[in-house]
Amino acid sequence: MAGKLPALPGEKPTKKDWADHISTIFTDVRLKTYLEMRGADSGMRDALCALPALWVGLLYDEDSLDAAHGLVLSLGEQFWRDLAQEVPHTALSGRVHQRSVAELALEVVRLADQGLARRNRLNAEGLTEQFYLNHLHARAVAGEAPSDILRARWEGEWGQDFAPLFADGAY
Repeated sequence: MAGKLPALPGEKPTKKDWADHISTIFTDVRLKTYLEMRGADSGMRDALCALPALWVGLLYDEDSLDAAHGLVLSLGEQFWRDLAQEVPHTALSGRVHQRSVAELALEVVRLADQGLARRNRLNAEGLTEQFYLNHLHARAVAGEAPSDILRARWEGEWGQDFAPLFADGAY
């Protein structure tokens, strides 16, 4: 760090070195010149705008941000650790510390919805950004994650054929 490496005498790390280094890890949040939030690996085509809308509704509105922060604190650190272990196996159908994951998801979507309502940014049709959350709301109410939908289609109409799976995910 101080330029004392024998292989690189006098050379010190740069912001680009840091950016290159940080791009090799994939944590939930990465510090760059901004905070990079990684809330999902990918999404269904009809939900591409849902995740950014969720983050905007939660983070860009002070009341929703405060409520989300309160929710995080109220459940405690161990809850979130256990949730991270449970969700990859049970998705929205799971329960953690006697709490329904689907109900928690719905609560978070509602907080984001309220934040977007207060932002009141309208599109050309006069709709607020709230409509982008419709997909997430429907999934939480149904307790059905995208993986559940894909699994049902894989085992049903697609007959465990990869071609329609790839076609469905191509966009």
